[in-house]
Amino acid sequence: MKFSVIFYSGTTDSSRMDPRGSFSKRSLFGVYNTGMKAIPLKLEDGTYEQVDPSKATHVALQFPGPLPRRMIPVILKGTRRNTGFWSWNGDVDAPTLHPSILTRGKRDLTDEETDMVLSGSPLDLQVTRCHSFVNNGRVKFLDDSSHELAGRELPLEDVDWF
Repeated sequence: MKFSVIFYSGTTDSSRMDPRGSFSKRSLFGVYNTGMKAIPLKLEDGTYEQVDPSKATHVALQFPGPLPRRMIPVILKGTRRNTGFWSWNGDVDAPTLHPSILTRGKRDLTDEETDMVLSGSPLDLQVTRCHSFVNNGRVKFLDDSSHELAGRELPLEDVDWF
């Protein structure tokens, strides 16, 4: 079974679209500091709505490092076997998710890099591998991650992109 993590990327400039095809975070989501480490969301009719944790189908997280924004499909009870979902403890301040989260992607472009791509200049960004566990509001980046935080444990950041 294939598991998916939705990774949102984009520039902070709301007037343009990210060259890789996703909308910028300001145009797709309202940007504000929620003060929460996890935002419980329900996906219904193609739209995410913030809900009570007991009704969540997804959780939005913000990691430190090169691939910060994550949208994880979750369940709060029952078995996750063959579902493609992660189990979540329902805590917005100290979230724990199982199993580990493996994400591959490219870091956000700087404004200068975005301008280069939009002008037709080639830009070769390496794919970043980020493998981690989230326990009690902290992220443990596993040694097989390809970025500078591999092997470290850091607190989740407050979600500021949803």
